[in-house]
Amino acid sequence: MEFNDLIKKLPNELFLEIAENLYFEDLLRARLVCKSWYQSFCGTDICAHVIQKQSPLPLDYYFKRFGLDYAQLDKKMKDDWHRKFMIKRIRREHGIASKIYELNFDLTDVRINQFLYSEGRVAVCYRDRFILEDLYTRKQSIFEFPANTNQRVSSCPFLCGKFLIYSLRENTGGRPNHLLVIWNVITRRQYLIPLVQVIRSSIHHQNQVGMLGTDPGYFRRYLFFFTWDEENGLKTLLRVEYSEAPDEKNVIGSIFFHPIKKDVTFIVLFTRIDNMFDSLKYGTRITVHCFEAGQLIQTQQEMMYTSNKPEEYRTSRFNNNDQIYFFVREPPYGWVESRSRTQLPTRLEPPKKTLDETVYEHLIYDMGKRKFTYFKTHFHQTYSGSLFCHSSLIWNDQILIRARHADEEKLQVITLSKNLTNLWDGSLESSNESRSRPERSSILCGETRSNCRITQFECDDKLSVNSEIRVYGDDNFVVLKAHKMAKVWQFDDLPIQKS
Repeated sequence: MEFNDLIKKLPNELFLEIAENLYFEDLLRARLVCKSWYQSFCGTDICAHVIQKQSPLPLDYYFKRFGLDYAQLDKKMKDDWHRKFMIKRIRREHGIASKIYELNFDLTDVRINQFLYSEGRVAVCYRDRFILEDLYTRKQSIFEFPANTNQRVSSCPFLCGKFLIYSLRENTGGRPNHLLVIWNVITRRQYLIPLVQVIRSSIHHQNQVGMLGTDPGYFRRYLFFFTWDEENGLKTLLRVEYSEAPDEKNVIGSIFFHPIKKDVTFIVLFTRIDNMFDSLKYGTRITVHCFEAGQLIQTQQEMMYTSNKPEEYRTSRFNNNDQIYFFVREPPYGWVESRSRTQLPTRLEPPKKTLDETVYEHLIYDMGKRKFTYFKTHFHQTYSGSLFCHSSLIWNDQILIRARHADEEKLQVITLSKNLTNLWDGSLESSNESRSRPERSSILCGETRSNCRITQFECDDKLSVNSEIRVYGDDNFVVLKAHKMAKVWQFDDLPIQKS
């Protein structure tokens, strides 16, 4: 009996069990071994099983985002889609972009006060207008503020899918009117909503927008959670006090929408606890409230602990599925810990004691299963400073950190589940059609990316806290804003649901 005949006689359950432990690139490599392996690992159920393992929502949800009806596709079309889906995911993970280019904005202009990104669009905010660029078409458009308005103190603009959002003040000669202004960048329709509260953060899903607002001024008593859409207008979903107890303070919050169930909404809160029984740890309580049709039906809580007093609390969508991540950022050893001092040091000081590794940890909440999951891994100690100094992007099992090598802006990319790191060089060509070709591609020649536990984070310039450096992105684009430039990695073969 030939080897191919033997493989064909093996039960399909065995191949399913093998595929259970394979990444996308491993499965594609297995299909190249021989004809019988190709036939066995090309099965629709095998590919669907592997995709479903890494993408928890039903498969028909992803097909709909591509404009396809899963039930109407024949086996050949399903197999072809599965293969393309896996290849596109691999390209995104390894930084193999279809285009890499710099945006034509003069970010040194002192009139610019904010740079924004969302779902294939960037916006630059000036004192009286926005300039928005569609990264798919590279076309720009201008959105001017309403007449006799200017920005409110400490307010920030937001770009959420197809909506621009800003808290403005209308000057009418008497007492100023406070407005929430929302633009639909596709229809160019403008909505003026009287609102005293200042919007601090926003998030969206399709046509829904969720916003966190606070009382104006420095003495804030409440956090307000709003929902808004073009049909139903602005609604207040919840109001909570800043301080519920003498030693507790609600520091930030956000709203998330279930990707499939339209009436299901989640409100999350970070609560800093100043008085812990264990004086060696600092505590942060994560609270998730689940609402259905505007009614609270469930509240869940989880604790996160840090060795140092946290300097940042971050929550956002972890991917395009139904997962939210929570990240509490603490300063590395050698940084001033107390907030009572007037200023943090501008440079990273030598650590008072050395550590072989940095422990990285975040918390994931699954909106479908309504369950918390901890993720923990170890990096080389040099990553501690880079994660603290630069506003990195955490997206779909990867952390993307700005890295500057040989006078060129690059990205250090960590794949969390594999504990591997790679450098996206982002070399530019005059045609703006350059492709990112890592020197050590690990797709077809075996995994050669470096292990995070033994690889140092190398950067030409010394690390410093800098709000001008930030990484934005999703499945289709990664945007690195660093000082006077903004570099784009475009993965347009992997479409997201574009508003």
